[in-house]
Order: sequence, then C-alpha cells, then structure tokens
Amino acid sequence: MALHRNIKSNEVIKNVVVEKDTDDKYYISVAVECLDVKNNDKTKDNKKEVVGIDMSMRHFLVSSEGEKINHPKYLLKNESKLKRYQKKLSKKQKGSRNRAKSRLRVAKLHRKISNQRKDFLHKLSYYFAANYKNIVIENLSIKGMQKGMFGKSVNDLGWYEFVRQLSYKSEWYGSYLHKADRYFPSSKLCNNCSIKNTTLKLSDTRWTCSGCSTLHDRDINAALNLKNYYKEIKTKAGTA
Repeated sequence: MALHRNIKSNEVIKNVVVEKDTDDKYYISVAVECLDVKNNDKTKDNKKEVVGIDMSMRHFLVSSEGEKINHPKYLLKNESKLKRYQKKLSKKQKGSRNRAKSRLRVAKLHRKISNQRKDFLHKLSYYFAANYKNIVIENLSIKGMQKGMFGKSVNDLGWYEFVRQLSYKSEWYGSYLHKADRYFPSSKLCNNCSIKNTTLKLSDTRWTCSGCSTLHDRDINAALNLKNYYKEIKTKAGTA
C-alpha cells in the first residue's frame, strides 16, 4: 500500500473511507484533525496581501500578477483514444472475458485523465492558498455554464473542482477566499478609471478605455478589478 504522507504527531485520525474504483483498484481516504493549528507548518508569515483570479476560456486562469496559466486539457488530448477504446468495448460480447478486459482499459484511461486533472488542480490551488492572504475570484455559475455552450470545455477545465479545492485549502493555510458579487462586471470595468465598457463582446481579447485611453488585456484587466474588489470588501467590513 502506498501512502501519500505519514500521519503527524499533532494529528488524530477522525474517519477512514475505503473505495473501489471502476478500474478495480482500492483507495483508502483518511481524514485527520490537526490538534495544534497555530503551529501548523502549512501557514506562512510572508504571504502577499491579495490576488485577483480571473477564470478564462482562453487560459485556465489569469492572475492580477500577470500570470496566465493554461490548462493541459487532458480529456481533449485523450478524446480520440477514449472514443477508440469505447468503440471496441461496444463490439465485445456481453459477459465475455474480452469485454471485461476492454471495460477495464476504458476505466483505466478515465482514471488516468482524472488523476492528471486533479494533480494539476491540487498544485495550483496549493500555490495560491499558500502564498496569498486574500484570494478574490468570480462567482461564476459554473454548473450553468456546463449545461450551456461551454459544456465539455468547462468540464475538462475543472473550474468547479478548482474552486472547491481552493476553498478548503484557504482554510488550511490561514488564507481567505472571497467571491465577488455574481453581477460584478470585472471584464468590462477599466481598472484604471472605473469607466464601464458596455459594448465589450466575448470575442474581444483587448480593448481601449474611452475614458483614459488605457489599452487592456481583457483577462488581466478582469483579474486586477477582482483584486481591487477586495478594497470594497474591507470597506464593507469596516476595516479599511
């Protein structure tokens, strides 16, 4: 049995779950409680104050630091192979040994894609949770987008899972995850003078502000507006 990591002396096992996956492998999940949170080595004192994160269809996400992080899109890369395996499976006789082998091959490929995606998301969510005190993201209707025109792309990107991981990891690392108002126009506001571009289309990747003539990269501008949104949060909380 391979362990992800050893249980530390200040951790107590609270729950254990055993699961069998579709590829006939068993997995054990162990939930632990950290008894000494103040001395938890996951917290850092040298974190940056705030970062805004814009989730983009052109990239996976863009940060207010100017980082553009592309998603490897593992499902898209393996789609032709997956279709080939599924076609072979459909031709096998039900109940036969060959069908069982073919089913296992499909399941293993699904597992590989899932593991690759989770590894990417875990590393990325760790990076932001461990290095920023405050993280501001859009409050997107991800499930609505999955049902709409972006369906397969949104599923492959894994935004919902990224936000879920970022949420609990922010707690682990002593950070705060903030969601902007659902209707906050992060892409349309000029981060320099706050004038709103009411004619901005989804296809527009760059635009020039009519007020201050600033040329904007759509995604970086949105991320900077989300970072600035944190000031509104502080004002409402009475801590500005």
